[in-house]
Amino acid sequence: MIAQLSTNLAEVFGQNNSVFHIGVDYANGDVSPNQAAGSSQLTAGGFTAPNLSTEGRGLAFFTPGKFSTAFTNNPIERTRYGLEAAYASGPFQIQSERFKQNYTGINSANIAFDKDLTAWYISAFWMITGENLPATYQPNGTWGRVTPKHDFLPTGTDTSFGTGAWGIGLRYSEFNADDFDAGNGPGEITAGNATTHAQAWTAGVRWMLNSHTHLVANYVTTHFDDSLNIKNSAGHIVGSTHHENALTFRAQVDF
Repeated sequence: MIAQLSTNLAEVFGQNNSVFHIGVDYANGDVSPNQAAGSSQLTAGGFTAPNLSTEGRGLAFFTPGKFSTAFTNNPIERTRYGLEAAYASGPFQIQSERFKQNYTGINSANIAFDKDLTAWYISAFWMITGENLPATYQPNGTWGRVTPKHDFLPTGTDTSFGTGAWGIGLRYSEFNADDFDAGNGPGEITAGNATTHAQAWTAGVRWMLNSHTHLVANYVTTHFDDSLNIKNSAGHIVGSTHHENALTFRAQVDF
């Protein structure tokens, strides 16, 4: 079962120059405990909660174990809840989402489990060049392209020269899966090789040369509540860390 509902309250109250979006979603269904992660093949106790890496696309910090260690016919019930909200006015936007995913079942050793993982974030974005963000809001509740007031033109007359659109943003996010801590039974992580709690700050700048071409730079710093082992290419532990700092760049062209 899947359900999703969203609305723009600013439109309901006649505030046509703003967006106040709220939305909820729900999904529920059974999955096979023998389905290998990322595959349609069946293997003994193959199913796990998702493996996760940092927002800087660096360390894999959450690597849970299998719920079952042998073939079983007991399905795993997976339920997801989501809540989202966003406000935009002129060149400013604030957005937040919260997710919760629950796994319930009985494993191959006849041990019952009921485990949650949650994540949420809040972000703020400002178009320095003054583009109107509510104009990008779509009827389906998503955000569309930003159209620069002046497309980037490196040469030309005073009337044709343009810098494109520039925006800056700040984001805080948090992940919690304490139900999967080492020693907590089915699906637990391996101590030292994973953590169940992480927080990240991201600061970014976006340059939109035109409505179809964007360049994005982000600085992401992530803190892990537990120390993570660092391994070399041969799999040997060479150190440990409680944090990761990353600088990422992305070029995007869409049609």
